[in-house]
Amino acid sequence: MKELPPSVFELPCLQSLNLDVSGDLGLPNTIYKLRRLRHLDLAIFHNVIGGGKLKFEGLNELETINWFDTSLDDTTDLLKLPKLQRLNATIRDEESLIMIVDFILNHQDQFRETKLFINRSMTLENDGSTLFMKMLRIVSLSDLRIYCRVGKLPAYETELWQSMVYLILEGCYIDEDPMEILENLPMLRKLELWDNAYVGEQMVCRASGFPKLTNLVVSTLGNLTEWRVEKGAMRSLSNLYIDGCDKLEMIPEGLKFISTLKILRIGSMPEEFKNRARVVDDREGEDYHKIKHIPSIQISQY
Repeated sequence: MKELPPSVFELPCLQSLNLDVSGDLGLPNTIYKLRRLRHLDLAIFHNVIGGGKLKFEGLNELETINWFDTSLDDTTDLLKLPKLQRLNATIRDEESLIMIVDFILNHQDQFRETKLFINRSMTLENDGSTLFMKMLRIVSLSDLRIYCRVGKLPAYETELWQSMVYLILEGCYIDEDPMEILENLPMLRKLELWDNAYVGEQMVCRASGFPKLTNLVVSTLGNLTEWRVEKGAMRSLSNLYIDGCDKLEMIPEGLKFISTLKILRIGSMPEEFKNRARVVDDREGEDYHKIKHIPSIQISQY
């Protein structure tokens, strides 16, 4: 484990501190001495030398924190930062999520960018649904990654999901087609569905849906058998990855209408599915006509 020397915290005029290094980084719990600090990039894996959580109280000029982690850093101190504008946080417990969401909602005009990663140790099912909706009312929330059970997405409302650009859903076990809601997000550019994010059998991308989506990952949705893409859907899509959907029967017909699609990657899929997308000895697979306009088609050998 690397350790940051205490001498760093003897620079009272320091305004930016980037600790985003690979591996685990030990920090002395004296960051509060940097009274003029405005921008702090923590290491993804960090801890306090001697134990406890990292303290931030007194950093009244701090505007940006990246890689805050509720299991490693003091959430109560976070709420005392009067000038905080940008937050990138991993949240591992419901109490911390409630505190952070309420804090940001009470300072909406102040926040410019919020990125929240919800750890799999939590759940947003049942009683968490109200909290989920509150979180989606954060106007500055541009990047949301949920790695826990959700069960059901909140219905789309214009005051929800306003600034969402990047969304990852993993292990959420959503039982209703999420595309019906997510296709309405006006700013969404990147969407990734992993590890039974959705547990239904059918998925539909409707005409005019996902107007700005450029990157889509559909991976390890174990129950998905049919995926339909209507003409006019995902009209900005450039990069598509299909992987680990063992029951998916065929490539969506509607991909042939997406002229912007530049890269199609097919990962670990049944051999029958991959053969439908291949050309072997000048013989086109059954789905090749749907994707032949795509400049780069990459099919895994495994």
